[in-house]
Amino acid sequence: MYSHTQQVIQNSLKKINFNPQGDKPMKKNAALVIVLKCITCLLVPAINGTAAIPLIVNHQGRISVNDTAFEGIGAFRFALVDSASGLNLWTNDGSGIGTSQPPVAPVSLVVSEGVYNVGLGNTSVPGMAALASDTFNTAGVVLRIWFDDGVNGSQYLTPDQALNSTAYAFHALKAEDADTVDGVHGSELQDAIEAHAENTTAHVNIELDAARIITGTVDLARLPQGPGSGLNADLLDGQHAGAFVSAGADNWVNTNGDTMTGRLIINAAISSPLIEATNETNTAIQGETDGISGNAIRGLSNGIQGKGIYGEATSITNHINYGGYFIAKGYQARGVYGQASSAETYTKYGGYFSASGGNGVGCRGEADGSNGKGVYGYATNEGTEETNYGGYFIAKGGEGYGVYSSGKKYGVYSLGATGGYDFYAAGGGTNYGPFTGGHEVRIAPDSPPLSPGMVVSVTGAVTMRSDEMGAPSLSSNMPEITASTTPNDPAVFGVFVTESRLNEEHWYKAKADDRFGVVNALGEGRVWVCDANGPVRVGDYITTSAVPGYAQRQDDDLLHNYTLGKVIEAVNWDTVPESIPSGDGTYKVYLIAVVYTSG
Repeated sequence: MYSHTQQVIQNSLKKINFNPQGDKPMKKNAALVIVLKCITCLLVPAINGTAAIPLIVNHQGRISVNDTAFEGIGAFRFALVDSASGLNLWTNDGSGIGTSQPPVAPVSLVVSEGVYNVGLGNTSVPGMAALASDTFNTAGVVLRIWFDDGVNGSQYLTPDQALNSTAYAFHALKAEDADTVDGVHGSELQDAIEAHAENTTAHVNIELDAARIITGTVDLARLPQGPGSGLNADLLDGQHAGAFVSAGADNWVNTNGDTMTGRLIINAAISSPLIEATNETNTAIQGETDGISGNAIRGLSNGIQGKGIYGEATSITNHINYGGYFIAKGYQARGVYGQASSAETYTKYGGYFSASGGNGVGCRGEADGSNGKGVYGYATNEGTEETNYGGYFIAKGGEGYGVYSSGKKYGVYSLGATGGYDFYAAGGGTNYGPFTGGHEVRIAPDSPPLSPGMVVSVTGAVTMRSDEMGAPSLSSNMPEITASTTPNDPAVFGVFVTESRLNEEHWYKAKADDRFGVVNALGEGRVWVCDANGPVRVGDYITTSAVPGYAQRQDDDLLHNYTLGKVIEAVNWDTVPESIPSGDGTYKVYLIAVVYTSG
């Protein structure tokens, strides 16, 4: 539950309860209590006859987490919002204008004893975009804030803060100097205007040449004629009229700064590029579309070995160089979208990538965000029995990898249909390795504290998974676990690895106070053991002990229903430095290597 207390310049105080998950309470360990004391729009512009308007809104606030003043670096996102429509007029990073989305990039601010200060629109602050004066042309502009303490994630703070009249000085200052022209008062120009109007003879029979003609229409009789006039009706930009072919209106593209509407068609049977653009610093060719299903740049190839769009990167230095670089932002955005279809049975590629060299990468995907996919493959062919691949990878060579994955949470995330395989290995050699198998679990609310490597047992509570038709699934459950506290516990399940959140697409619908984790139960790994039943030796079976979360040496060499695993590491217990008190004794403990056998 969030408590959000605001104080604006007028020192009026009100308290608002805010829950970002509706009526559901937040889980206890993620509770964030934020007290935000705002001094917004403390705007003191220094104004004189020629001074520029300082487009900065000073803002001060106070942040508390769990009733303690926050200390450190906080990630803030700011937006000035039209309160009537709820749409962004300005954001700290310039993203999401005209939407209700939070800014993509935060501003990192130092918070000391809970207090922070920032100038909205101050571009000297990293991550802060300039503030345009027309932002306040709309009545009812409010300040919206998101805060992230680095632990509980980014949270939207309510209510939005109404700005006082000082901010609207931006709008008023734009018309403040209407009586002056370039700093000169209008009254000082009157005498010059009248004198110029009286001397009408000065405006008659002025000989015009090319240098004097700027814009508008000039009487032909007043134009100089002949050599030396600088005018030649037969020439256009130094080219004789005969050099130009007949063209209709608006059919020309200027060499610099032209904006074109309509369709440009180039028909030429040449081997060199039809359009060639060179730019050493910025974008050479850019395509943009705002329409539904529009194509900013589209390449179409009908021929032998043709490429619709071909990108090539060559570099003689060690710098990164991209043949094609694509970025997608926003809902349903695709950085690269490839589609291949035809009635023939020939091989077709929606996207084809090839890398040569000692460290080439054919295709690399990176994803930042709450549910990003670096590389996403999706195959649909439900009406036939033909093989269909969401992703198909082949590697040849002594060190080839068909798929190489590395991730903070999921190296590979796959979802198979009911009765199918999430992962299928059909090779004649070792299908999978190295191997450590784990389970998703729900942590019992009354479980003793858990640390990585501790032994856990199931409580007997299990949530059943159902398939698409509502029938019980045979492949997944969600067991509830707690730290093991009983010697030779037949409910032993495995070794706790970490506490984690479920993927957004997970079948289990989590409640607000649910906690989840990962438990190793197969393959090889490590576990905390103690010498409560004597020193643990290599080859010993181990089981649970009375020391919460710690395993001990099993009494015999038989595999039982209470056996956790088999020790594969030799330890000199005389030199083990760590120990733990439990009950009436103190025991040496060690994080030992084992092969799990419990599940």
